Amino acid sequence: MLIIPAVTAVLVWFDPEFVLVRYNFSLIWYHGNAFIHKSYGPWFYIHLVYSYSLMLYSAGMLGVKIIREKQIYKNQSFFLLISILLVFVPNILFFLGIRPGGNFDVTPFFFSMAGIIVFLDIFRYRFLDLIPVARGIIFENIHDGIIVADAGYRIIDMNKRAEELFRISGDTLHGYSAGTTSAPVC
Repeated sequence: MLIIPAVTAVLVWFDPEFVLVRYNFSLIWYHGNAFIHKSYGPWFYIHLVYSYSLMLYSAGMLGVKIIREKQIYKNQSFFLLISILLVFVPNILFFLGIRPGGNFDVTPFFFSMAGIIVFLDIFRYRFLDLIPVARGIIFENIHDGIIVADAGYRIIDMNKRAEELFRISGDTLHGYSAGTTSAPVC
């Protein structure tokens, strides 16, 4: 997976000699603003297709995860998907020639917005605190009932066996204090 990005990095360094990525730079004026115009070489389009394919694949995988996972993981995946689309959509529109900002590429502005969303995802939905891969492999397949609480003793997850034992959905208990008796348990 690193071959195309590595080749692209080397070609960009030596691009003035090979003109495979970008060439023919010029400054153009549009409505009083200066823009850098450039021509794109054949390797640029190889890298573009590769990058867009990875973004679409990632967005598709997150979409599947949103459909299949428990609520806390759905929220994490949803906001990560939004951040990917915030960067992908304006960028692909720019390269297709659909430019609401004229010759101005608005993608960096959307990168900033995506960064804010990922920041909120990390802190609001504890994106880096949870390990969904290990959960899917071990947590759901263990025969014991397990209830997981965070540092504030709030229930954040439970496996299927615990749901069977308590006859309740983990989504119903999500957020309740693990020490409370007011949780709606049968």
